[in-house]
Amino acid sequence: MEMYLGTAVLFVIFLGHCSCSCPDGTYGYNCGYTCNCDHTKCDPSSGCNSSDCFPGWSGPTCQKHNVARGKPTSSSGDVFLSSRATDGNTAANGYGVCIQTNYSNPNWWRVDLNDTVLIRDVIIYFRTDFTPRRNGIQVYLTNTTDTTPSTGLLCYTVTANASGTDIKDILSVPCHGRGRYVLLYTTTANEWGQQPILDFCEVEVDVCDPGTFGADCENYCHCKHGVCNYTTGGCPPGGCLAGWKRANCSVGE
Repeated sequence: MEMYLGTAVLFVIFLGHCSCSCPDGTYGYNCGYTCNCDHTKCDPSSGCNSSDCFPGWSGPTCQKHNVARGKPTSSSGDVFLSSRATDGNTAANGYGVCIQTNYSNPNWWRVDLNDTVLIRDVIIYFRTDFTPRRNGIQVYLTNTTDTTPSTGLLCYTVTANASGTDIKDILSVPCHGRGRYVLLYTTTANEWGQQPILDFCEVEVDVCDPGTFGADCENYCHCKHGVCNYTTGGCPPGGCLAGWKRANCSVGE
């Protein structure tokens, strides 16, 4: 509730700084933000509603983007296609909608984001009908096709009991860095001493649209030079645009 109240207050600020007439597909201060919904549903002051976001976009004003959606994938060996994890379907109630790799040690799955991207988090949708293969998964951000994870940034290690029952069905992993590939990697054999297998149903890789920050990319910054840090909202050297203040340039004067 507090997040949405803060967003509502922000919209009032926008109304005080916006001519309320922007070209189609833009909104906000100086029409500087992109509508990630149909332009007919995008308010020139406050932007989009969360219910109207284009596929792959979310957040209170549709400024959070899942850049993994529809991107190419690969794995150490498929039983069920690795591409199922980026098809946009978050259903997770059975193997028919999920990926599964062959037995191997090590075992891995990877998505190619097709560009070097500054990301904020990775969300894994695990199978809800079978949990033992969750424990031990490591999440890496890398810039190479080398599946040796020592070359990448280790964002998170899923650590729990071997049955996986104490791991959330939907796991959000902070992964603050810049890279082209997200790699899920394991050497942990949880099933009765056999070699590792990976199975999960969807992987989202979230970024904030330029000029926004926060857990849901719900806050706006107005920097004089460049865009703000997507987690803290801090601006590059040079400070705020005229008429804005605070460390993240999100408050109108």
